[in-house]
Amino acid sequence: AAEVQAPLLVLFMSDGTYASVRDRAVEAKLTQRPLVIRHPRWTDIARAFGFAADRVDTEEGLRNAVRAWD
Repeated sequence: AAEVQAPLLVLFMSDGTYASVRDRAVEAKLTQRPLVIRHPRWTDIARAFGFAADRVDTEEGLRNAVRAWD
């Protein structure tokens, strides 16, 4: 999509962990340390692929970002 400049809206949501694996670690009373993403930089990855990217942390921020995209 970036190569041909096609409009594409991608919402990426993260809870800061690998939740599906983390839940099992919690159940097994294992360390969760390797399953926590300390400082995710997902916007940097999106930009590296040629996409515009914004990080929002609130519902209002999400509304504003979607309006700006349109």
